[in-house]
Formats: sequence, C-alpha cells, structure tokens
Amino acid sequence: MTTVTWNVDANGDWASAADWDLGRLPAAGDDVVVDTADPHTINHRTGADTVSTLTVGDDHFLVSGGSLTIASAASFAHLLTVSGGTLELDGAASVGRFNQGAGTVSGAGTLTFGAGMQAFNGGAILTIAGWSLSSGAATSVNEILSFGGVFSQNAGSSVTIAAADKLRLTGAATLAGAVAGAGTLTFAGGTQAVESGADFTVANWVLSNAAAATLNGSLTYAGAFIQAAGSTLTIAAGDKLRLTGAAALAGTVSGPGTLTFAGGTQDLNGGANFTVANWVLSNGAATTLNTNLTYAGGFIQAAGTSLTLAAAHGLTLTGADTFAGAISGTGRLIFDGGFYTFNPGATLDVSAWSIHGSTVQVNENLTYAGAVSMSRDAVFSITQGDTLLPPIRKVLL
Repeated sequence: MTTVTWNVDANGDWASAADWDLGRLPAAGDDVVVDTADPHTINHRTGADTVSTLTVGDDHFLVSGGSLTIASAASFAHLLTVSGGTLELDGAASVGRFNQGAGTVSGAGTLTFGAGMQAFNGGAILTIAGWSLSSGAATSVNEILSFGGVFSQNAGSSVTIAAADKLRLTGAATLAGAVAGAGTLTFAGGTQAVESGADFTVANWVLSNAAAATLNGSLTYAGAFIQAAGSTLTIAAGDKLRLTGAAALAGTVSGPGTLTFAGGTQDLNGGANFTVANWVLSNGAATTLNTNLTYAGGFIQAAGTSLTLAAAHGLTLTGADTFAGAISGTGRLIFDGGFYTFNPGATLDVSAWSIHGSTVQVNENLTYAGAVSMSRDAVFSITQGDTLLPPIRKVLL
C-alpha cells in the first residue's frame, strides 16, 4: 500500500497530478490523505478513479463529476458534497456534514452520518448498501428520496422531510430517533423496526407495498396514517400505537400490544385485519368500518367515541369487550361467544344485531330499535335499575 497526500495548502482539482506529493494521481491500492493546514475545497470533477482508502480532515471534499471508487474505508471529518457524478463507497464511510443535490452515492459499504447537518436536495440518488444516522445527526430530505438498502437511525438523530417531499424506505430499516417535517415517511416494502425512543411528528406516515413494520416501543402519532392492503404492523407486548389524527387502515395489525384510536377519524377499509391483543377507542375517536372485520382481542370503546358500521359490512366480536360510546350505521354487529358489557354512555343504533353463545351485561338504560337475532344459549344480564328497550326475545337459531 502506498500513501498519497494532497500536497498544497489551497483549493484544487483531484485530476491535477502536480498537487499530489508523489507527482501523480492516486491509483488503485493507494491510501489517500487530504488534510491541509487551512480548510480548502478539493474537487473530483472528471475521470474514473479508484483508491483503497480516503481520509479527509478539515477540508471540503466535492464530487461534481466523473466517478470515484473507494474500495475500503473513507472518512470526511468536515463536509462531503456530491453535486454530480458517482461516489462509490465499498467500505465503511463516515461523514460529518453532507450535502447531495445531484449525482449518485453507491457501493457495498455503509455511509454513516455523524453529529452535524446533512441534506438531500433535488436529484440526489442514494443506492449504497447501508445508511446510518448517529446520535446528533440532523438530516433534511428536500426531495423524493428512495432508499433500498439497510437504514439505521439511532436515538438522538433526526430526519426532517420537507413539504411535498418523501423518504421512501424499501429495505430493512431501524428507527429510534425523530422523524419530522411537512412531508411523508413511507415504508414501501421491506421490514422496519420502530424502536423505543422513536418520535414521529412528520405530516404523513404510509405503509405500502407489503411493508412489514414492528413497533417495539410506545408511539403516539398525530399525523395522517395510511396503511395499504398487504402491509403489516406488529405491536410488541407492553407497547402501544396511539393514532390521534386521521387514519386509513387496510392491512394487518397484529401482536400482543395495543392499538388505540385516541381522537381523530379512522377508516377501516377492505383488507383490514386486526389480530392485535387490544383495540381501544378513546378521546372522541370517530371510526368507520367499511369492510367485514372479525376481532378476537379485547375491544374497549370509551365514552364520547363513535363506531359506524357501513352498509353491507359487519363487525364480529369474539372476545371480552366493553362499550361506552356510540355504535351506529346500516351494517351488522355480531357477538359470537365471549362477554360484552354496555356501560353508561353506550348507544346502539345499527341495522342488525346478532348474539350467538354470548353473555351481554347491560349496566345502563339501553335502547335498541334494529333487528336482533339470538341463539339459544345467549344470556342477557341487566343491572338492577337499568333497562333494555324494547325487551329482547330470543330468536332460536
């Protein structure tokens, strides 16, 4: 291995052989060092060059054209800018500040952002195998940026997505920091782990293209949440996803944790499949069911919330569930085994209500005017002083 060092304390062009200490351009197998006494800009603007390693000190390294391949480790202590051409990183690469407005960053390595400011602007293309944000990294996405490699966001880092822009993650991703801004975070395929400490305040969060996300910490999200058909969201034991804004769900929500609609409006559309252990409506949530849904977990509906069952669709409950809000619509409510409790605040105004092998506890005055069918072994238990109107007669099924 030969070390080749930038030999002038001035701005310059990588392609200027006279500015290197050996009087020639760095070549394959060389370890390259750029570390001038005063900060300067060294520009790779033309040619196809390959080196073994590149170490840049307190200088600005610019790739504006051509191609530069670094076969092993690279470090840029101050600022790396890519405005054109291709920078291929095939080993571990660390960057303080970073700015990419065009060109491509590729390779089999991992690009790690340290504490500092980083930005993707305009036509940046990122195809490197790995991309990592260390604590203190503050990255801005000012374009529609798709990344298919392994993404790792550590606690203490942040990503800010500008309005009308997107960060699309199509590979494996781990997020433990902040994602903010007026844009959209999309999990578009791949597997994603949202860890304890993650904080999503971005305007839009989308699961699409068979994305498989796992929530390993409790998260409250107030933006617009969209879950496409074919995607999955798993909530770990002891953890919660609280959606307080507008949401549309058409995929699977599973796991031993809790899904809470805590205010806002939610649409459950075709493809929605809830197998999560607990499902809660609270804080004035207004939920509309636009599909047939069977739910076996623990359903809790708080006072002041509403659940609307759309025409030709039904909600089948098979667990131990509690109601204190409004259930309405032209759809069908089915109790199929289990124990169901109506507490003060509950109202029932659906077109059809079926009760099979279930126990229904009424702890308030409840009026129901729709069609009802009951199996032989269904049981009503009405607390003293409360009523169920009109009196229900069993229809033997």
